[in-house]
Amino acid sequence: MFRLSFLFLFTLGSLAIIGQGDCQVTVQENIDLNYLKNGALLVRLQTRNPSIAALKERGMEDKALILEQEQAAENKELIRAFKQEYRFSPVYFFFNTETDQLLDGNYGLITLVNDSLQADETISFPEGNFLIAELSYLKYPGENRTGFHALILKDACLKQLNKPFPYFSRTFKSLGFRKTDEVVRILETKLRKYEERLQK
Repeated sequence: MFRLSFLFLFTLGSLAIIGQGDCQVTVQENIDLNYLKNGALLVRLQTRNPSIAALKERGMEDKALILEQEQAAENKELIRAFKQEYRFSPVYFFFNTETDQLLDGNYGLITLVNDSLQADETISFPEGNFLIAELSYLKYPGENRTGFHALILKDACLKQLNKPFPYFSRTFKSLGFRKTDEVVRILETKLRKYEERLQK
């Protein structure tokens, strides 16, 4: 399977934040576990549109198509893993191209997608509280640097949650030995165990 050999394209596709400006919504501080359990989880799917567009601009249509297909396969795998392994709250899926609507609080304008990555008008944006989950690189609190790759929980302004909330499940992406369903299963387990500790 094709892998990009251009470092700048990889960086652009991995780190670009599409349409992300200042957050216009007020987010509750000190989010607790009930915030998620009584609400919903929205999984932000990546598109890698900047990298795909850069390839097309250079006349590399075939490679752009391969990259697009690879990303679609990754997104479908992530959805499948959540549907199979995650039960802590209702879960929904949307593309990162909807980020502006999210940060502006225009939740009713956010298009949610189904298992086939198709926009589905029968899926309504959830009412009440919600958190965001996405595959990204962990940020260290108080430091201007990123850490390992993980499935990370964030608030509605895309601010990463922190301890004691179980806010990530490491992917070990660079090593490639942890499958997506296991990553989601570990997140679910962390949430359940944290809930059990709180009930003692």
